Amino acid sequence: NVATDVEAIPYPFTEAVAFYAAYYAYQQNGRMADADRMWKEANKMMVRARTFSQRRLVSSWYGRG
Repeated sequence: NVATDVEAIPYPFTEAVAFYAAYYAYQQNGRMADADRMWKEANKMMVRARTFSQRRLVSSWYGRG
């Protein structure tokens, strides 16, 4: 059931996967310039996804210290 299926890849990473798949598709078709562009986008999305998924630690909620 689509409504109860669990996504195998968590949200921030799903966009990176699409670009990575496009990279492989272009590479297989010999379109290296397009493949390079998709590789760069995939890496940009991975950096963004990692930033979104990492928790920030706060040493003190009340200022320095």
